[in-house]
Amino acid sequence: MMFVFFIISLLIFHIGIDCLSYVPESEQFQKLQVRTLNGLIQGAIDRTDSGVSYFSFMGIPYAVPPLGELRFRDPQPMPKWSKVLDARTEGPCCIGISTFDLKDFKIVPSGSEDCLYLSVFTPKINEGNSNDNLLPVLVYIVGGAFLTSCTPKFVFGPDYFIENGVVIVTFNFRTTMFGYLSTEDLECPGNWAIKDQIAALNWIKHNIHNFGGDPNKITLIGQSAGAASINLLLMSPKAEGLFQGVIMQSGSSLCPWSYQISPRKMAFDIGFSLGIETNSSKELVSIFRKMDIQELMRGQIPAIIVNFAQVLTNGFPFSLSVEPHHENAVITDYTYNLLERGNFTRVPVIMGVNSLEMKYLKIFVDIIGMPVQFLADISPGSLIRFTKSTIKRRIAGMKIRSHFSRSDEFVSLTSEELIQYLSGDMYFRPMRKTATLLAKKNPVYFYVFSYEGELAKRGASLFARSPSKDVKGVGHTEEIFYQFKTNFTGPVSIRDQTTINRFMKLWINFAKTGNPTPAKDDDLSAIIWPRVSSVKFPYLDIGAELKISDKNFDEKNYRFWEKLYQQFADKPYKSF
Repeated sequence: MMFVFFIISLLIFHIGIDCLSYVPESEQFQKLQVRTLNGLIQGAIDRTDSGVSYFSFMGIPYAVPPLGELRFRDPQPMPKWSKVLDARTEGPCCIGISTFDLKDFKIVPSGSEDCLYLSVFTPKINEGNSNDNLLPVLVYIVGGAFLTSCTPKFVFGPDYFIENGVVIVTFNFRTTMFGYLSTEDLECPGNWAIKDQIAALNWIKHNIHNFGGDPNKITLIGQSAGAASINLLLMSPKAEGLFQGVIMQSGSSLCPWSYQISPRKMAFDIGFSLGIETNSSKELVSIFRKMDIQELMRGQIPAIIVNFAQVLTNGFPFSLSVEPHHENAVITDYTYNLLERGNFTRVPVIMGVNSLEMKYLKIFVDIIGMPVQFLADISPGSLIRFTKSTIKRRIAGMKIRSHFSRSDEFVSLTSEELIQYLSGDMYFRPMRKTATLLAKKNPVYFYVFSYEGELAKRGASLFARSPSKDVKGVGHTEEIFYQFKTNFTGPVSIRDQTTINRFMKLWINFAKTGNPTPAKDDDLSAIIWPRVSSVKFPYLDIGAELKISDKNFDEKNYRFWEKLYQQFADKPYKSF
């Protein structure tokens, strides 16, 4: 069997090589070529809106296409190529969910299974292999509910980072069942997306020097599911030494949505929807490997829809999971246990939340008529995720209603109150707990993003199909519009540009020094951002002005939940 797998792997290696695009000699430009460990690649010159020139290298394969027998297996190293690889166009996105049509409730899959590509954008090329003046490197891991990993340049333009003198890297990785399928045994242990991320980071570590980047100053930035992935990378021995700092925006591995409660059940539910009747992991995964990709995508959609209705209790349909012990496992214990024991890489951390993460939940209520009562009923029921005792859940639910509802009737919450409650339940509490546990060993800086600007309003309106002008606060993903140049958001106001400049200075200071405010700076309101400690939880409020709050973040609610967990939750905690 291993011999057959070896032969198939070799064939796929050659298929991967043959599918790559090479540059005709007549179109090669020596100055725009960079040598990687796999071979030469041809880049292009690009410019930011303000006219700053930079070098763009896109569609670089960092692993063999995970096709056929390599589906649901660890990513394999890319072999060398002899010609000059054309890196002037983006590689295909990994197959995933590109459109979630709320009005007609349609899920539209798109992308390719041949998708393990990365892009490097750099202000300089390291000619002569010099170690002088190497630039800090920021590697972005995109969010997307573990259903998509695409970072197209027209959405995630590198302009702002480039203009501030850093190298920025983006990459695609497997998502949906292709990235997270697990049968909870050695036939399909799961976390393929995380293993892709580690493969990409290994490639970056060993090649970024030639792009002008410093391999010893690599900082990971992730948002939402991307931040949860980074949290796991922080705790995986397989990723140790591949980065020197992390920025986790609106997500951690303790968020209830980030952990699969029943991955094996999910795998067999997909099999059932495809007419596969078996209790054998080996048989199920073997059939999955032979199936057409479009058929597999269609087969998982019913399971995705059903499981999304239970996201508060079961997490996202596809997400992180604990693997059985084996040589290539990235994680074999619950992340809460690892955090509590201090089993994580010692690097500085920035992490934070937006002021009203679940703001766009109102879109679900408005568009598909999701009743507030329904959400209110299942949210206390989500306590099933930390105790199986019906009595404990009932008592805890009563305490939740008493704490969050003025009338002691949870269903009487207004939509705004419910959104605030769920923002705390899904983001504020788990993020603060993660930061508190990390701060026992690592420097941790916490922020709350509260700036309500025009860029995010325009961008979020296109995404959510409603401006939600009646809801005050900053919703999920809004910070991204002040970090990446997005082509469809329109002109940048002076106020918005100020916020962009602040993000760039804070994040790049951190990438350079491990400290976002190493010295007082008038451009940052002369603040010094204090660290989280075991007794205090100060944070930076990134609003129209920059302000340090000495008050512990979300203190009243956090203390309530801490006590609730101590009284009613069953260890080990799968989330918090």
